[in-house]
Amino acid sequence: MIPVDDADEADRTVSDLFAQPCGDQTPDPLFVAGVMSRIARQRRMRTAATAVAAALFAGVCFFAMQPLMASTDVVASLPLLVIEPFQRLLSSPAGFLVSLPIGFLLLTLSTVRLTDQA
Repeated sequence: MIPVDDADEADRTVSDLFAQPCGDQTPDPLFVAGVMSRIARQRRMRTAATAVAAALFAGVCFFAMQPLMASTDVVASLPLLVIEPFQRLLSSPAGFLVSLPIGFLLLTLSTVRLTDQA
């Protein structure tokens, strides 16, 4: 079993050895400047790559939107095409009276299904 005090003292000694340069060896300012400039360049390149990827994604979305909207228009218009023969009936008082029980039934069924899942 290693005593905690000795382990802390050994850790402090090792960290002190590595924290201070040995003798009079200080880091070369030219080397430090080179490393820092490489780090800054990599950071700029990463930012530029992210911006290019975002621009490409936006461009693909922009050019894909027109065909997507054209195909969606057809699908969105299908319900209107289905009820077109019944539009006069739906807008009449008789159609309103017929649609009330159907709507009430749909609302009841959806409420029952929601309470069964919870």
